[in-house]
Amino acid sequence: MGLLYKFPIFTKECEIFAYELLAKDNSQEGFNNLINFLIEEEVSQIFKDKKVVISLDYEKLDTELVELLKPRSVILKISLSSGVKAKLLRDLDYLKEKGFSIILEGFDFNNPTCISLLKRVDCLSISAKLIQNPSNIKEFAKELKKKILISEIESKEDYEKALKCADFLQGSYLAQPSFLHHYKNYRFLSLYLSQLAKRVRKIKKEELHNTIESDENLKKLVELWKKELYPDQDLDPLELRIIIFLYSIKDIFVGSGGYIYLYHSLFRAFLMREFAKVLFPRKSRKAFIVGFLSSCEEFFQIPSVKVEENLEHLLSNVYLIEACVFRKDGCEESIGKKLSYLLGISPQGIRDVVEKAKRKTDKLLTLLRKSEVRESKDLPQRSKLTRL
Repeated sequence: MGLLYKFPIFTKECEIFAYELLAKDNSQEGFNNLINFLIEEEVSQIFKDKKVVISLDYEKLDTELVELLKPRSVILKISLSSGVKAKLLRDLDYLKEKGFSIILEGFDFNNPTCISLLKRVDCLSISAKLIQNPSNIKEFAKELKKKILISEIESKEDYEKALKCADFLQGSYLAQPSFLHHYKNYRFLSLYLSQLAKRVRKIKKEELHNTIESDENLKKLVELWKKELYPDQDLDPLELRIIIFLYSIKDIFVGSGGYIYLYHSLFRAFLMREFAKVLFPRKSRKAFIVGFLSSCEEFFQIPSVKVEENLEHLLSNVYLIEACVFRKDGCEESIGKKLSYLLGISPQGIRDVVEKAKRKTDKLLTLLRKSEVRESKDLPQRSKLTRL
């Protein structure tokens, strides 16, 4: 199964009407996996009784496969990429008989052959970028008793135009697609992250900066990272690879149930770095990498780098501190005293290192959130819309 994301569709009253289910792998195999997921799982439980919308290219429409879905839970969004054909009309009639609601995407108001589709669909999906006269669209929909979904709402201007004619709204201005939290998705996630890490490792040193320059959000994250964490030093290739990796997975982990995994990785990394500054100053950067990859090895099944004996000893002590901090059972003081003796750092010094690692971890996760260039604070309901 490929990674699955859910993209909310809202009513004008800011309530979630449905979730469009998206596969990261946009191939036919990815689509088939998405269909199999919906067939095997209880959709009403996963999506809390909200409808699920799936997109279909009518040129590749397999009605025998689609009819295995449950019409009470699934809405079909048919993408019209070319002219109307007799097969499409027959397929739509068949799916309507089975009880499916249908959204038509790509309807051409100026093409008379598209009119034959109207009685077979329940809703028309129109990009906010194509709206010229909202009142005409609203009047057209009212006359034909059709609902209107306005998609690709990416700005305040798009949103205000959409409100004049839409029954349903969707777009990054309202909410971004989010990772679907389900055990099958997490099971696939480990394999996906392992493959991603390998691809990032293979980026040649001379190509790293080109990779970063090609993405404004990633470029912004690198600038923020350097400013906040290494203002007086250049980032080395391994650090750049870690930033690229974090940026690639942030939509999965930041702001989601998987946040804790990323937090643990970074907390260990900063603990290692701060302790190494005291004990092995020349190895502080290497200690950061060892701390970060230790969590990757456990959760992502990614082989870690070979660790020097002194850093391995330091890592085992970091595990003790981490366990105390997250268990919150009052063991920090006793462990702090033991580590003070072993590492030659005062108990207060141990506490200072732990607090600094916490602050650095929080700062970096904040940077990951800030690296989204597109952001709007104009939408009154924004906080409600993003609590998904």
